Amino acid sequence: MIGRLKKDMQVLISDTNSVYEMGISNLMYKFQDLAALHSQDFGFDNLTLREKSNAFWVILRCKIHIDKTPKFLDNISVETWPNMPKYVRCNRNFVIRDADGQPIIRALTEWALLDADTHGVRRFSSTIYPMDEEHLKDTAMDEPFRLGRMDFGPEDLVYTSKVMSSDIDVSQHTNNVTYCRYLLNAFDSSFFSNNKITDFEINYRHESREGDLFEVYKKETPDGITLQASNPDGRVYASALIKYEPR
Repeated sequence: MIGRLKKDMQVLISDTNSVYEMGISNLMYKFQDLAALHSQDFGFDNLTLREKSNAFWVILRCKIHIDKTPKFLDNISVETWPNMPKYVRCNRNFVIRDADGQPIIRALTEWALLDADTHGVRRFSSTIYPMDEEHLKDTAMDEPFRLGRMDFGPEDLVYTSKVMSSDIDVSQHTNNVTYCRYLLNAFDSSFFSNNKITDFEINYRHESREGDLFEVYKKETPDGITLQASNPDGRVYASALIKYEPR
């Protein structure tokens, strides 16, 4: 059976943002690290997939609900497990607990496998992924992904930038956490000092690579703050929704 992986850890200074808390990008890095460790334990990590199936992992969507934000020097545990893939998509779950074992953050992510040469989507059954293994059926959250297409105008543009070499991961495209940083850079630091993020959802639409230009948009809506990173021609790389409350 492909079960759970749980890691106990202390929140270090490199895990925190400008207000000594684990921000969205910090959380996404932890999720990425734990997913890599867990997949390595069962032999379907990126290195093994590339060697034996010429494929690699990409994250498609992520949804996070935060009841309590871990702070610098807090002791926490992070837990992850995947559900059974459905042809070309697979959900992976994450739960962060405080020192008392109470769940304070829950996250649901959706992943796919891409061909290393064409970057086209691969069926899980066409790779070494162990489809015959039993998977856990429980999920970290029941609420489905809801983020759809968004509309932005020129008045919503916050800034323009370019994908740099430090943004690129081993798959030679922009790392998923980098998009979170791009989008969150639409806020100034006072936003995080004065507000607490309760929910974050991101949808990865298209790949970008070193040298690509991108524009970041932001708009307040009845549901929260919507964000988008796209190129000047309108090709959307990632879009997100943030819900927050005053501190």
